[in-house]
Amino acid sequence: MTVAQAIEKDRLYVVDHHDWVMPYLKRINELPGDEEKGEISQRKSYATRTLFFLQDDSTLKPLAIELSSPHPKDERLGGTSTVYTPPDELKAGDAASDTFTAWDLAKAHAASNDACKNNYVLHWLRTHATMEPVVLAANRQMSVLHPIHKLLKPHFRNTLDTNSTARHIVIGSGDERQGGAFYRNMHEVNFFTGKYGMEMSSKAYASYNFTELAFPNELIKRGVARGDPKKAEELELLIKDYPYAVDGLEIWTAIKEWVTDYCAIYYADGDGAVAGDSELQAWWSEVRNVGHGDLRDAPWWPAMDSVDDLVETCSTIIWLGSAYHSAVSFGQYAYNGFVPNRPTMNPPVKPGEPLMGERPDTEQWTSEQRAAKALLEFNSKLDAIAEAVKKRNADGALRNRNGPVEVPYTLLAPRADPTVPHVGGIPNSIAV
Repeated sequence: MTVAQAIEKDRLYVVDHHDWVMPYLKRINELPGDEEKGEISQRKSYATRTLFFLQDDSTLKPLAIELSSPHPKDERLGGTSTVYTPPDELKAGDAASDTFTAWDLAKAHAASNDACKNNYVLHWLRTHATMEPVVLAANRQMSVLHPIHKLLKPHFRNTLDTNSTARHIVIGSGDERQGGAFYRNMHEVNFFTGKYGMEMSSKAYASYNFTELAFPNELIKRGVARGDPKKAEELELLIKDYPYAVDGLEIWTAIKEWVTDYCAIYYADGDGAVAGDSELQAWWSEVRNVGHGDLRDAPWWPAMDSVDDLVETCSTIIWLGSAYHSAVSFGQYAYNGFVPNRPTMNPPVKPGEPLMGERPDTEQWTSEQRAAKALLEFNSKLDAIAEAVKKRNADGALRNRNGPVEVPYTLLAPRADPTVPHVGGIPNSIAV
C-alpha cells in the first residue's frame, strides 16, 4: 500500500506533541539536576511526533517517530530533527525482548511527551481548571433550588477542594524553600517538563474551545470519526476497536438523553423560557465573561438562548466532570505505574466517590416525579452500558480492549466491579 493509498483509506494517524513542547525544550533541558548546587541535569528531552498505521485488526502500528531538539546555535533558527523507524531485523541470536535499540528509546520519549500532555492539558486544563469557573458561577448565580443547579450539582462535588489541594502539593513549581530545603511539588518532580509544566498548560489554554469538548465533536476534530455530531449514535468510527470512543459514545448518548428529558420538564415552553431565565443567563454570562474572560469574545461560545444550547452545554459539563475526567485521569496509575511503559507515575484512584447516576441526596434532590423517573431511566442505560463494556472486554477479537499486556479498558465502565482490578466506575465529579 502506498502512502497516498493509506491516506485515502484513513490508515495513517499522527500523535503530534511537537508544537506544545518545542518552545520550552531548551529551558527544560537546561534545568538543574542537583537543585542545591545548580548543576545541569543529565536528562534529555525531545519534542515528538509519532506516525501510526491502522492495521486490519484495528490496532495501530508505529511506523516512525520524530525527535526534535532546538537548533544548537540558536533556538530562533528552528530545530533539528531525527526520524527513527523500527529495526528491520535483529542480530542473530538476539531475542526481541533482550535487544534495546534507538527505536526503543524513541518510543520512551514519545510516551513521555504523551504522558505529560495528558496530565497538563487533557487532564488538568480541560477538566480541573476550566470546570472551576463553571462551579463558582453556578454557586454564585443560581439558587440551589434552580433546576439546572440541581442537575449539575453532583458533578461539582469536591472539585474546588480538589483543585485547592492540587495547587498546594501537586501542580505548583518549586521556587519555595521549607526549612532551608528546596521544595518541589509532585508534578514538577515526576514529569520531564519540570517547573514549566503549568506554564505550558496555560499556553495551551489559548486554543481552548468548550464546544469542541462535546464528545462527538472531539472525535471528529481529532480525525477518528466522521458524521453529524448531533447524531452521536450514527457516527462512523474510523478505528472500529477504539475502546475510549466506543464506550464513550454510549455514555455520551445516555447523558444527553437524560439531560434532554430533564430540561424538557422545566423548559417546556421552549427557547423563550431559556432566554428569559435570569439566573441561568447570569450563570452563563459569568462563566463566559469572568471565568473565561480571556476568551470571552471567542465565536464558539453557545448563546444560551435555546433549549438546544442548554442541553448541549449541560451534557458537555456532565461529560467533562465525570466520564471524560475518568478516562484521562484514572488510568494514570494502571498505565504509568510501571515506569518503562509510560515514564512517569501517579497515585491510584481514591475510592468511595458517588458514581455517575448516583445522588447521596436521592430522596431530597427533587419532588418532581418526572425528573426522578428520568434519572432512573438514565441509571438503567448506564447499567446496560456497563454490561456491554464487560462483554466487549471479554471478546478476544477486539485486540485493543486488553492490549498485549492484557489490561482491560475499564476507564469508561460506569459501574464498579469489585472482582476486577481498577474497575471503580465513573465518579460523578472531579473529586480527585
